[in-house]
Amino acid sequence: MSSFGRSDGWVFLISTLVMIAVCIIAASIPGLVACYKSVLTCLDLEGMTKLAKVYDDKLRSDFFAGFLAVGAFLLSLKTFIVMTMKVNVYDTSHYEDTWKKQFALDPRVGPRYKGLKRLNDCLFNSILSSLTAAVAQVSIGLVGGVVITILCVWLCAISVIYLTFCLYLVKRNLDSIIPTA
Repeated sequence: MSSFGRSDGWVFLISTLVMIAVCIIAASIPGLVACYKSVLTCLDLEGMTKLAKVYDDKLRSDFFAGFLAVGAFLLSLKTFIVMTMKVNVYDTSHYEDTWKKQFALDPRVGPRYKGLKRLNDCLFNSILSSLTAAVAQVSIGLVGGVVITILCVWLCAISVIYLTFCLYLVKRNLDSIIPTA
């Protein structure tokens, strides 16, 4: 099972902020100054209803197909990516020497394969979130409504942010084996 850490907390926070921004844009709030009496009076629920209609008509099926494909693709490549990184990065003598020097200076660097474990966990979380987002589109997404739309789009946002974080970790690992000119 995957372990959840500080980076996973950041993923959930960023995805929540993205969803708040989407809701604010969809609700088309004219300005917070006009809402000083009651925040609920300035929310345009018609905008949220329009977002739910666009989701039902156009986005749900695309989200299902897209996140199912991403989840399946990552699932098929996960072992290959992790094993390739292990052999080509973490098992090299250059990495071992660098890790020993860093560990001697600061034991908080952690075990030799800590970065690989982090990438493995991130890939697992990305696969899980992609498949969860895909399943949500054809299960609870069929129920419809504003709240369900927000939940389904939020699950998609979590998946995209996890995928972006995985790409960052893969790039960071590859940068350690590709020499800079």
